Amino acid sequence: VVKLTPRSGDEHLSLARLQHTHIVPLYLVQDFPAEHLRALCMPFLGGDSWAHVLEDLKDRRPPHRTGRHIVELLEAAQSESVTLPTPAGPALRFLNRASYVQAICWIGSCLADGLHYAHQRGLVHLDIKPSNVLLAGDGQPMLLDFHLARDLIPAGAEAPDRLGGTKGYMSPEQQLATTAVREGRPLAIGLDQRSDIYSLG
Repeated sequence: VVKLTPRSGDEHLSLARLQHTHIVPLYLVQDFPAEHLRALCMPFLGGDSWAHVLEDLKDRRPPHRTGRHIVELLEAAQSESVTLPTPAGPALRFLNRASYVQAICWIGSCLADGLHYAHQRGLVHLDIKPSNVLLAGDGQPMLLDFHLARDLIPAGAEAPDRLGGTKGYMSPEQQLATTAVREGRPLAIGLDQRSDIYSLG
């Protein structure tokens, strides 16, 4: 997969610090100065975003959902790709026999493990939401899109040049920090790993 971003972005520097089962890795970075673009090359892992899976499940009430339904949606997404073999592996086997509650808890646990790894390296994602979660073709949940990721920001720090997030998923402290950045004020409350944990919840 090739993702084109503005050359001013730092996503490649964030991803270069991370190598974890539940974080989509970065293979190569190529700048195109004349076009003011940067290409990020990442593996194509098949599957679908968690947002699409949830959208496809919306007509089935939660008590009537199972992990098998998630696998069926991944299989349907996989069948649209002629480049990948039929997936298999322990994640799909688990999801096939799991209840919906077990599947959700397992997906959340995997993502929390990936976030913990990033947090241990001093990095916060700041845009955890269903569209930034990939369920790969083999069933593995993976974090995507680190374009807003940055180092932890302590309370009282000067406002960074940029800060963002997605309404409905941002923690209260991230919303306050975003307002402070927009207004050019120091951050009254620090921004750390707890903000990602809130968004994951």
